Amino acid sequence: EFQLFSFGKSKTILRNDLVYSNKEGYKWAIVTNFILRITWTCKLSAQLRHMYGLSLVLSLLEIFRRFQWMFIRIEVALLKDLRK
Repeated sequence: EFQLFSFGKSKTILRNDLVYSNKEGYKWAIVTNFILRITWTCKLSAQLRHMYGLSLVLSLLEIFRRFQWMFIRIEVALLKDLRK
């Protein structure tokens, strides 16, 4: 979705042209994005609609997920502009 992966001859799955130097941060973002997307789908369950506290926590986690991926989107746009 955000062009983080590069499948080829290299042994790593991340792109070679990363703006941020911490590769562990990218891996953390991938894992947490996957987990938080699952929690977001659980929030859509009709059984959780009456659990307001849990619904609030899941909504805050979704805000964190979107904020985290905002940096990846900015990076992809920056790299795309630099390649032009």
